[in-house]
Amino acid sequence: VRPDKFAVTGDGSLAVYVNPLAQLCTIPTDGSEAESCFGDGDIWSIDVSPDSSLVAFVFADPDELALGNFVASNKISLVDLATSTETEYVLQAAAPDNGLNTISIAYADALDITSTNEYIIYDALNLTILPDGTEFQSWSMYALDINSGNTIVLIPPTQGLDIGYPSISNTNDFRITFDVRNQAGTGSIFSLDLNTGQLAEVASNLLDWAVPSYSGNDGAILYSVVNPQVSTGFDIWSQPMAADGVTASGAPSLAIGDADFVAPYRRGGYVAGRRVNLSVSGNLADAELTIEEPTTLSYTVSNAGPDTASGVEVRATTQSDVQFDSASCSGGAQCGLVQGQLTC
Repeated sequence: VRPDKFAVTGDGSLAVYVNPLAQLCTIPTDGSEAESCFGDGDIWSIDVSPDSSLVAFVFADPDELALGNFVASNKISLVDLATSTETEYVLQAAAPDNGLNTISIAYADALDITSTNEYIIYDALNLTILPDGTEFQSWSMYALDINSGNTIVLIPPTQGLDIGYPSISNTNDFRITFDVRNQAGTGSIFSLDLNTGQLAEVASNLLDWAVPSYSGNDGAILYSVVNPQVSTGFDIWSQPMAADGVTASGAPSLAIGDADFVAPYRRGGYVAGRRVNLSVSGNLADAELTIEEPTTLSYTVSNAGPDTASGVEVRATTQSDVQFDSASCSGGAQCGLVQGQLTC
């Protein structure tokens, strides 16, 4: 197996990876069959969506390959197995800082497709040219919108830091863990909630890329730790996580000795994540209030879908000089005032 991240389908039945010959390989995780490998030896990295319908590739640059050089291209190719179609995305870099720096992407490496098949989270090697002509290379993290082709910068290129091996949690699409390494040679693992922006360090003083991944229920983050006393040179450690999935809880412990590049998975039927697009209209701050006169405020929650949303909660904070009277909600939801917040 190439020394890189590999993927397991959402139901835990199949592992997908690239072998040292740069071919696509698959193998049942229960060991019932031998591996199957195929391809022309031009695959750099790969990922499969949890529902097994999409496969993302980074291929070798064909021009360099013709010259005998195995160099990744600056594109991501996405194959939709259900429709037998392939889409190619040229990688776009972060916008120049203050319009001064020039940033370009050499290639992407580790890929992770969200459970809703809407985004590919990936790391990429950037070349940044500063206004004075100074150049530096660094790894950073992006998200590719599969439908629109737009690029979202999750963490921009930062001089002196390499950010890589992003891995999405197994119970939602808004929480990720990843490596952060300073170019002096040591690193840490961080976790990030993309909804709230909460960021926390999970492990530190790591001597090599740790390639972190959430456990099957997101109760821990598993990662590689250098151990020169074993044949692989690494052990797998486990760091328990708090309920927020971002903060470490308690001390780490050895999970698997003499092993590297872990990919936790769960066996059983896979249920895809819901694709919802919620918006709220109405704002207390915009209302015209008259002293000692009742005022009715209306809030509308909309879902552009395509899936049905459930468990939605709306909260609005009332002003201290406004007296709450009553609230109602269509669709059978319950409303009430809790510690100054109208909650439905």
